[in-house]
Amino acid sequence: MNAALKIHDLFTPGTFEPSIAPRFNANEYLDLMGWATLPSQLKDSLIPSLAHYHDDVFHPTNLNTSQLKHWRAIFYWVECYRSGICTQQTALEGIRKSSEA
Repeated sequence: MNAALKIHDLFTPGTFEPSIAPRFNANEYLDLMGWATLPSQLKDSLIPSLAHYHDDVFHPTNLNTSQLKHWRAIFYWVECYRSGICTQQTALEGIRKSSEA
């Protein structure tokens, strides 16, 4: 049981030192998410949210429901645009409103 406690300590939030955590690279995140081919105006609106996501991954705090709702909304509007369900302007407005909430 003592070993289990030591292993648990290795995986506690906030264990990344600032010098170890990778720097935020928006293009890398856009590539990984499959969003690199989106129009530049749409990508530019996503970059602040991706920066916050990067901070949450490497410097975790308690993830609250408003952050989860924000990410669901971003994925929803990007997928609606990519599927042709809405226009770029509508997706931009949806992303902007989810960022304000």
